[in-house]
Amino acid sequence: MSETNPAKMCAETVMWAIDNLVRIVGPIFVCVVWVLISGIVWGWHAVLRPYLTHTEGVVGLVLHALFAHWLLINVCYHYYKGSTKPPGTAPIVTKEVYTVATDQNYNCCKKCETVKPLRAHHCSVCKGCVLKMDHHCPWLNNCVGHENHRHFFLFMWYIWCGVWYVAAVAYGPYNARTELRRRLRKTGEMRHWREELVHEGLPVQAGELSFLFVLSSAVIVSLGLLIFWHIYLISTAQTTIEFYKNIAEAAKAKKRGKVWRNPYSLGSAKKNWMHFLGVGEGPNGVYRHWSVLLWPNDYPSFGDGLHWEYLKKAADTGFKTLDV
Repeated sequence: MSETNPAKMCAETVMWAIDNLVRIVGPIFVCVVWVLISGIVWGWHAVLRPYLTHTEGVVGLVLHALFAHWLLINVCYHYYKGSTKPPGTAPIVTKEVYTVATDQNYNCCKKCETVKPLRAHHCSVCKGCVLKMDHHCPWLNNCVGHENHRHFFLFMWYIWCGVWYVAAVAYGPYNARTELRRRLRKTGEMRHWREELVHEGLPVQAGELSFLFVLSSAVIVSLGLLIFWHIYLISTAQTTIEFYKNIAEAAKAKKRGKVWRNPYSLGSAKKNWMHFLGVGEGPNGVYRHWSVLLWPNDYPSFGDGLHWEYLKKAADTGFKTLDV
């Protein structure tokens, strides 16, 4: 009878608890995101729209409204697709194929009992092998993988642009209210505070205005860090999981006196971005103009998530693959 490893059992118990916690809080996080988006939209209509009407006039308000709602449509669409679209899963194989692949030392998943394609990883929360898995995102309540990675990034990009826009618009009345308060206190006329706000077209809702400005500023910083991290990963054709693995591969190559190169990179940041976004000339001869990124669009990603282009021969990468 084999001995039980207490440390291993403890680690497995902790991971089981974390996976179940992430699975439970996922729907809650999705609701939080929708509530925050709705709060910013409500604030724009209730607080900023009257201010823009007073300062910009009808034409300016229309232009602001068109721009704001264009951002909103893209934010909502890409968040919905990122949270509901399957990321892509590894093909199911027969027991016989799995046994042969295991015997021949192919990349296999013991939990799924299937052959793992290159860049696929098992997600213990979703309970499956995800193609080109980047990470499991609790804010999406979904894995980020080959089929929805583009939606995940575009959601972050559009909402980041959106909060920059809201913060920029909110800064005007936020700063003007501060200056008005200082002036009225200096002249001892704070009793006319509300009347002066209305006269100058400034929002009277101090709490709502502060909410918009402070929340937008906080999201600019926090989400901005995440966006720039993913910009680096996409530019270098890596996923979050692969980044840490590639550090180890580069260190091993350095010890052997060699320079490690990412086999999934197409040679330049521009080509990596075009392939990631699915624009330009695709591997199957399909051409898409970059303007498709400006509007809600669910065109398929380039490639099938199973086979990848290389800078060098596949035999040099040290990976073994099996077509299934």
